[in-house]
Amino acid sequence: LSQLSRSHPSLNTRLLFAVRLLQNARLLRPCYYLLRPLAALLTSRLLQQPSSLLWLDLLKIYWLADSLQRPAISAES
Repeated sequence: LSQLSRSHPSLNTRLLFAVRLLQNARLLRPCYYLLRPLAALLTSRLLQQPSSLLWLDLLKIYWLADSLQRPAISAES
């Protein structure tokens, strides 16, 4: 999703909308650092039955924030 959003800036999904909203409010980095220690807990919660889509959404926000902080990798390398 990170690569797609870089190559197609007009792409809009619910997750990208939330991340862009957090970026504009300058809350993406604090959100990332808040979710980083919780990533393992969120993953284990997803494997339990019944699970909540909230855990998945939070984990995807963490993954996307993580990938947006890293430099883009070109397809030619």
